[in-house]
Amino acid sequence: MAVEQTAQVSMVRTGLEEGCQARLVTMEEPYDEECFQSHCGIPYERNSHWLACFAEIADELIRSLRPQRVLDAGCAWGFLVEALRDRGIEAWGIDISPYAISNVRPDIKPCCKRASLIEPIDQRFDLITCIEVLEFIQPGEVLIAIRNLCNATDRILFSSTLDDVSEDIHFNVRPLIAWLRLFADFGFYPDLTYDASFLTPQAILLKRTPSRLSDEALMLFCQNVRLKIDAANEARRNSRLLEHARAEAESWEAAAAHAKQHATNVEGQLHAIFSSTSWKMTAPLRHLLKRAPWTATLLRRTAKLIWWTVTLQLPHRLRHRSQLLRRILTPQDLNTSATEYQQWIEKFDYSSADHDRYKAMVDQLAFKPVISVLMPVYETPATYLEEAIRSVRQQIYPHWELCIADDASTSQHVRQIIERHRREDSRIKVVYREANGHISEATNSAFELATGEFIALLDHDDLLRPHALAEVAATLNEHPGAQLIYSDEDKIEADRRFDPYFKPDWSPDLFLSQNYLNHLTVHRADNVRRVGGWRKGFEGSQDYDLNLRIIEGLDRNSILHIPKILYHWRAVPGSTAKAGSEKNYAFEAGKRALEEHVSRNQSGRIEQVEGLPFYRIVRSISDPQPLVSLIIPTKDKVDILRLCVNSILSKTTYTNFEILIVDNNSSEPTTLEYFRQLEQDDRIHVLHYPHAFNYSAINNFAAQSSKGSIIGLINNDVEVITPDWLREMVSHVVRPEVGCVGAKLYYPDDTVQHAGVILGIGGVAGHSHKYFPRSHLGYFGRLRLCQNVSAVTAACLLVRREIYEAVGGLDEARLKIAFNDVDFCLKVRQAGYLNVFTPFAELYHHESISRGTENTPAKIRRFQSEIATMEERWNADLHKDPFYSPNLTLDQEDFGFRTS
Repeated sequence: MAVEQTAQVSMVRTGLEEGCQARLVTMEEPYDEECFQSHCGIPYERNSHWLACFAEIADELIRSLRPQRVLDAGCAWGFLVEALRDRGIEAWGIDISPYAISNVRPDIKPCCKRASLIEPIDQRFDLITCIEVLEFIQPGEVLIAIRNLCNATDRILFSSTLDDVSEDIHFNVRPLIAWLRLFADFGFYPDLTYDASFLTPQAILLKRTPSRLSDEALMLFCQNVRLKIDAANEARRNSRLLEHARAEAESWEAAAAHAKQHATNVEGQLHAIFSSTSWKMTAPLRHLLKRAPWTATLLRRTAKLIWWTVTLQLPHRLRHRSQLLRRILTPQDLNTSATEYQQWIEKFDYSSADHDRYKAMVDQLAFKPVISVLMPVYETPATYLEEAIRSVRQQIYPHWELCIADDASTSQHVRQIIERHRREDSRIKVVYREANGHISEATNSAFELATGEFIALLDHDDLLRPHALAEVAATLNEHPGAQLIYSDEDKIEADRRFDPYFKPDWSPDLFLSQNYLNHLTVHRADNVRRVGGWRKGFEGSQDYDLNLRIIEGLDRNSILHIPKILYHWRAVPGSTAKAGSEKNYAFEAGKRALEEHVSRNQSGRIEQVEGLPFYRIVRSISDPQPLVSLIIPTKDKVDILRLCVNSILSKTTYTNFEILIVDNNSSEPTTLEYFRQLEQDDRIHVLHYPHAFNYSAINNFAAQSSKGSIIGLINNDVEVITPDWLREMVSHVVRPEVGCVGAKLYYPDDTVQHAGVILGIGGVAGHSHKYFPRSHLGYFGRLRLCQNVSAVTAACLLVRREIYEAVGGLDEARLKIAFNDVDFCLKVRQAGYLNVFTPFAELYHHESISRGTENTPAKIRRFQSEIATMEERWNADLHKDPFYSPNLTLDQEDFGFRTS
C-alpha cells in the first residue's frame, strides 16, 4: 500500500489514540510575540492596516452571508470578532496562543478564549471562519479539527495556504483538492456560486449539503480557484514591477538632473582652464607628454568621460557597465537558497577549527597511499591557477603528488607560476606539451607522470577543500577494496559558495542519466591504465567516457561516496559550472560515450531529456513481449475503477498484459454489473476475495492466480497519462539486475504525488518531491531522470514473478495495509536487486478514494503496529537512505537542507 499518509507517524507517536488534550500546552509555544511579528509580512499588531483589513472583511461577511452568530476559529488578537461585534453581530473567537488572547481589546476579551480546534466546540454557530489556520495543525490531528468544525455549524468560510512550505510552523500544507476531500467525508462541499476571494484568492465557502459533488466537479472547482490564485499573483507581480519601475524612473531622473548640473559645472571649469594663463604656459609640456604612448589612451578615456557627462549619457553608461558586470559575476539559475546554504555551512561543513582533528586522524591511518592529483592546464588566468595549486599544497593529507600537464599555453604567467611552485614543493611534477592537444591528451600527459596508487582529478581553475584527500584516505582505510570514490561538490564565484550538489550513493541508473560523479572523483590508477586512459574526441565529457568504461568492469559495491563537500567548482563564463547549457559540445560528447556504453552492454537508443542537458536510455524489449499481470484490488466505487481500467485498455501501447480485478466485498449493484461486463474481455479476470480488507493478502492471493512472468501492483484509483507507461516499466523490470520499478504519479491538480520513496522522512518513509508542480525539474533534474531509489509505491509497481515469490510477496501478517510496499522493496533490495524509478511512465493517482482515510481508533492502532514493525525490521535502513543525502532534510519531502 502506498505511503502517501506517512505524516501520520507523528500522529500516533503523540498518543492520539489516548486523547488529544495533552497536546494543547505544547502546541501554543510557537505562537508567541516573535511569531506574530515575523510570520505575517506586516507585523500583526493593533495598527491601522489590520483594523481596516478586518473591518472590510466584516462588512463583506454581513453583506453577503448575513450571519447572526459567528465563531472565528484562530482569532489571534480578535480583530474580526471586534469588527463584527461593533457592527451588531454576535461573534466569538478561539485561539491556541495565550499571547494572542492577552492582546484582545479589553471589552472584547470575554468573547475570545484560549482553545484548540482539536477540542470539541460546545456551541452551535451559523457561520465559522477558519482562515489560514489548519496548516498550523499537525497532519495527524487535522481530521479531529475538521470534525469539530463540522459538528458546530453548517457553513464554514475556509482558507489555507496551498504551497507555502517554507514556514517551519506550517506542518500541514495540502493542495485544495485534498482539503475538499477531507471536508467531503463530513458532508461539506464548496458553494460553487459564492466568491470568497475578498479574503484570500484560495478562500472558499463550505456548506453542509446532502447532495454529493463528484470528484470531477471538485477538480474543476479547484482549477477555477487556481486560476484566481494565478491572476492574483500576476496582479501582485505587476504591481511590484510598476512600483519598481516608478522608483527607478525617479532615481534616474534625479541622476540625470545631477549629471546635467555636473555637466554645467564641468563646462564652466573647462572654459576657465582653457582661458587660464597656466593652460597656455603648459602647452610645451603637453606636447612632450604626447610622445608617451600611454598618454593618448588616458586622454581619450578622460575626454570620453567628459563627453558622457556633458551629453547626459553618464547614468546610462554606468548602468550598462553595472549590468554587464552583474551578468559576469552572478549565476543565472541557482538551485538552492544562498542563505539556507550558508546556514548549513556554519552548522555542518568543515572549518579551520577541524584542522587539528583531521591531522590527528591522518597520523593514525594504517594505509597511507600516494594520491596523484592530475591537473591539465591551458591558458589559466593567473589568480585561478595560483589558487588551484595552493589548494593542493594546503591539503592536510601530505601523501600526494600534483601532476601538471601544460597544454602549450602561450601566456608567460602560466609557466612562471607553475615553476615557482615546483621549486617550492618537490611533490609537484610538470610536463610542458609542445603542441596543444586539448583536455584528453593533456590529462593523459599528466597521468604519465603519476606514480600514486590512486589518482584524483582537478580542473585548472577549481579548488580542493583542505580536508579532501584526508577524507579519501580515510575511506580507503575503511574500505580497502574501493575502486572509485566520489564526493559532493559546490560552486564558487569570487568568495561566494552556492549550488551544492548533495549526491546519492552509487546509483547506476542516475549515472546513466547524468554524470553526477563529476567532482571530486578518485580512481584506482590501474583501472585507468586498464581502459587506456582518456580518449581523444570526447572532449567536454572525457571524464564521463572514462567513468563509463571503468565502471563496466567494477562491482557496484566498490564504488563509494563521501557525502561531504570536498570540491569547489569555479563558475566562470563558458564553464559548465556556470550553466549546463554553456557547452553543447560536452552534451554531444557525453551522448556518444553513452551510446558506445549501451552498445557494449545492452540495447537501446539515447535521447535528450526535455529541458535538460541529460540523457534517457530508451531500452529494447525482447520479442515476444513478456506477459504482464496487472493486479487491481477494488471495492465498489465503480466510477473510479472504470476510469482506471478504461485508461489502461484505451491508452496502453504495450499489448501483452492481463488485468486481474480483485473484488473485496463489493455490494453496489452498479459495481457488480460492471464486473460482469469486464469478464466479456479475454484480457480481464475478476477474482473474489471475500475476507476483511488486507492489501497484502489480496495481492498475494491474486499473484498466485496470475499467469504473467511480470507482476504489476496497480491501485484502482490510477489513470494512465503516457501511452508508453507499461512498455517503459517493462523495459527496466526485465533487466537482470533490477527488482522493483515504479512510475511517476501526479495528483489530479498536476502536482507530484510519487517520484520514488525516501527512507526516514516522517519517521518511516516519504515521497520524493511531493506536491512539486508537474513541470518542475526537481533537485538537479531528478524529477526528469531515471534513477535508483530504495522503494517505490505499490500504487503502480512492476516486479518479476521469480523475485516476488523469492522474497515472499507482501507481508500479509504484520503489514496488512500501510508500508507493505516499502517493506517489499527493501526485501528486494536486500536480495541484491536495484529498484528503479522512471519518470517516463506517468499516471494520475486519485489516492485512496475507495478506502478512505485512517481516522478511527482501530485503524490508528493498526497503523501504529505497522510503524513498529518497520522500525523493528528496518531500523538501520530507515536512518540512512543510500539514494538520498544525509545533508538533506528528513522533515520535508522537498530536498531542502538538513537543519539539525
